[in-house]
Amino acid sequence: MSKLELTDLVEAMQGKSSTTGWDALVLYDQRKTNELLYQLYVERYNTGVGMIEPKSMDIPWGDQGYVEHIYNLKFSAPKLSFEISRAEDAPRTRLTLDMIGGMIVSTNTMPGGIRFVTRINTLLPIGGPQLWMDQLITQGRVSEGGGVMIDLQYADNFHANFVVGELAQGQIGMMFKEYFEGLAPEQKCFPLGNLIGDLNGILTPVSFEIKTRALDQDAFVESPEYGDGAVMLFITLKDGVNGTAFPNNSSTYLIPGDGEGTQYTGTMLLSSKFFMQKVIKLELERAIGRGLVL
Repeated sequence: MSKLELTDLVEAMQGKSSTTGWDALVLYDQRKTNELLYQLYVERYNTGVGMIEPKSMDIPWGDQGYVEHIYNLKFSAPKLSFEISRAEDAPRTRLTLDMIGGMIVSTNTMPGGIRFVTRINTLLPIGGPQLWMDQLITQGRVSEGGGVMIDLQYADNFHANFVVGELAQGQIGMMFKEYFEGLAPEQKCFPLGNLIGDLNGILTPVSFEIKTRALDQDAFVESPEYGDGAVMLFITLKDGVNGTAFPNNSSTYLIPGDGEGTQYTGTMLLSSKFFMQKVIKLELERAIGRGLVL
């Protein structure tokens, strides 16, 4: 599946419900979520509040005295991708952290207990190893100013895309999982936007549900579609009724394509039923008066 151009998308939406019974539907894509995560990363870097500090750790392996020493490991801004996301399931994405600084020193032990260095690997901002994990996206309450949240306490399936001797990527990932579990709450949480319950007439949001979906669940790793997808917010507005259904991964992808990828990063849909009953109907009755009831 690829993104439809705007005119083709509008045509595909004709004659069917795209909001599946909800008052409003908001989607934003991989590019927009990662822009938000990068902005948060820069803000935390500048203030020093909530920043994940450089990590140092020792990784022994085998029975011959081999040890990998990781010094001052620095991570990039988190990046989301949607290759594991299905609209039918709980909202899950893949979260990747690039290792952009630090040093990995490999040592071994000679007979007699003398330790010596076998390799020194300096990590650079480009082309370094990565740490990735599967991440549940959580939500707060509208009335409390809550919204879409990444909380690392709900991450699992940690992997580092490098091996250490006999240790597999998953084993190394588990060592990083233990490190992340010890972080402060403000270091683990990354908000992806809020729904504020400020009064906005009939368009005031009162509750919402989150889903995620991949653009193309079967995309090849090398293809541009791989990892692309969207966070979807199914919103109930003031005096509205919660929907009971959600689209699936084979339904129409509702963010239009734009060629160079510079124009459309999201979509907002308002239910035609809600629009007619809560906006048009009331305005017509108020404007015409004379006891008119539609």
